[in-house]
Amino acid sequence: MKNVLLIALIIVATIFPYAATAVELTRDMTAALALVGMSVLTIVIALAAMFYRPKPTADTETPLQAIPSMPGARRAAAGGKKH
Repeated sequence: MKNVLLIALIIVATIFPYAATAVELTRDMTAALALVGMSVLTIVIALAAMFYRPKPTADTETPLQAIPSMPGARRAAAGGKKH
């Protein structure tokens, strides 16, 4: 749901400035097509940046042992003794 709202916000924020000047652009079709092209390109770049997730490799993946659990953290804080 969060991604859907973000996509809607990106689309509205991208198209609004062009929609506000639509009356002027009806007289000049070249400018209208250029603005539509730029808005579509902006949306595509934003969506690609939002959904692109690099796949972890053996070098970049964090091993599970590196993430301490709460019981382990409590034991370490207590001097290593198990209660």
